Amino acid sequence: MFPLFSIIIAFVIAMSYPAIVTRAHHPDYLGVASVILLATGLWMHMANRAVRRVLADEKRNPDPVGGMASVQRLSLVVAYGAVVYAFHWPEVVRSLGMTGWVLLDELLVLAPFFLLLVISLLSCWYAEARLELNDFKAGQYVNFHLRQYLLPVIPVAVFLLLADLVQYGANHGVIWVAEISILYRAYPFMQWISLAVLLFVLYCLMPFLLKWFFKAKSLPAGPLRDRLLEFSKREGFRARDILLWPTGGNVMNAAVIGIAGPVRYVLMTDALVDELPADEVEAIFAHEVGHARHNHMLLFFLYTVAYGLLTFLVGQVLEGRLAEALGDPTAVYLVFGVGGFLLWFFILFGFISRRFEQQADVYGALSTGRVHGESDAPPREHPFIRALTELGRQLGDHREAKGMRHFPLGERITFLIDFLSDERVRQAYRIRIRTLFLFFFGLLLALATAAAATIPAQLREGGMQVAQVRTAWLRSRGERLNALFENQHARALAVRAGKVNGRLLAMRTLDLITSNMVVPQGRLDLLVDLSGTYLALDDPGSARRALSEALQMVGRDPILLALLGNVLELEGRFEGARLAYRDALEDLPEKHPDATTLRERLNRLESRP
Repeated sequence: MFPLFSIIIAFVIAMSYPAIVTRAHHPDYLGVASVILLATGLWMHMANRAVRRVLADEKRNPDPVGGMASVQRLSLVVAYGAVVYAFHWPEVVRSLGMTGWVLLDELLVLAPFFLLLVISLLSCWYAEARLELNDFKAGQYVNFHLRQYLLPVIPVAVFLLLADLVQYGANHGVIWVAEISILYRAYPFMQWISLAVLLFVLYCLMPFLLKWFFKAKSLPAGPLRDRLLEFSKREGFRARDILLWPTGGNVMNAAVIGIAGPVRYVLMTDALVDELPADEVEAIFAHEVGHARHNHMLLFFLYTVAYGLLTFLVGQVLEGRLAEALGDPTAVYLVFGVGGFLLWFFILFGFISRRFEQQADVYGALSTGRVHGESDAPPREHPFIRALTELGRQLGDHREAKGMRHFPLGERITFLIDFLSDERVRQAYRIRIRTLFLFFFGLLLALATAAAATIPAQLREGGMQVAQVRTAWLRSRGERLNALFENQHARALAVRAGKVNGRLLAMRTLDLITSNMVVPQGRLDLLVDLSGTYLALDDPGSARRALSEALQMVGRDPILLALLGNVLELEGRFEGARLAYRDALEDLPEKHPDATTLRERLNRLESRP
């Protein structure tokens, strides 16, 4: 299991706990400690077993430590799931009184996972050190791998931080934050667009974070740097810099990060630069340039956007039906939260990524060797194939191991030899690439079209939700007048959207008012509601008569006078509206929450010619 997926699944496990476990529990600290100790013993046993089998050559395994690490990551997720659901570790947040703390509560819930992750890395280091596969010390090994694993967590942490800040602001009366929170709840498409924009910003900033995370420095000036810059100029490739990635000589790898030249870096590890000749380093560099020239980084961003569109559609279109079919809304969350993520990013992403890597291989092979007189050499002597062969020699039997993002190294070499030698292979490759891109953009277009089709309904229903939520929020703040105005707005939207039959509602309200079943205070409230229904039906005259009857019942009331002034203003009776607003203001304390609203309305009328 790819490390990133283990981390993302851990986030899903942690964040889904409140939705799945609704009854309060006490955290079982002994159970949590037992899981951690059991996992530690199991992983150390696996490490020792892998070492013994390799040394005894009992069974040929192309990637003994990598296979062990994959099993560890799967068991890591299982162990953390037990910590969360069997022993209720998230309850520690409540028991320590940390509920609602910005980001710290989430980090505490995730703490056992990161402890287990460190233990699993130490067991892998032990196996690799025994087999002399690296020269890292234990701390260096853990630090090196944690930097790689935790970098993708930064966007998730930023999302959680912003969500916590919005919730904190809304709970503590920050008006503009509360307004944003209301809008986001009412209009899910706004959430999705905001997250997509934020993800794009983080995507642009990620190269700078990665440079700092990996402690990478500019490739020193010299013949190799000059050669790579000359290649970049020849190919029309732009990057902010070519970086040397220090690994203590333990890792031979390269990467390109960034979607455009000003925010793009090419990283090359020290082992790659030190152990390969210049033409082979150039060939590996050309592979990374191929990713950029084919816009793979931008396409991966769009792929993530497509997943966001898919989850958005599931939430908007299918959630209610699936919850009814499965009998539990939580099941929908689990099926499409975890299952959908694994399918999208573990299976489909791997399929697409391997084809992108193959496309970059082809670019690397076609763009190198021709300047230095090697284009007519036999395919096996091509500098790019020689570089891959050297990587295979460095990896030993690892070259046969299949990764999620790459075909096995031996298979990549065989394909390139056939590609350079056989036109039929080249033609079949072009057809596959065209088909892949048609599928990719067709899927993206279909998801975007389906998502856009849900927006009109969200705008209709979201307006009502906003008005209803604002009504409750304003009442909680003591702004009775503003709450009534907002309630009238909600009713008008409901009537216009066909959610409420305004005429039938008005008739039923009148029947209750004229009956002997309602006490005077109830009749007063019904008259106010009736006036709002008439306004929703664009009948301000009937609304005015209902409010006048209410005023006759209670005499002078500032809230009723303000509502009457609003109706008179809608009828165009501006002088009467001024008088009603002035009378209402006289009866309200100067610092009353509704007084500000009345002054604003009165000033607006006073400014009319």
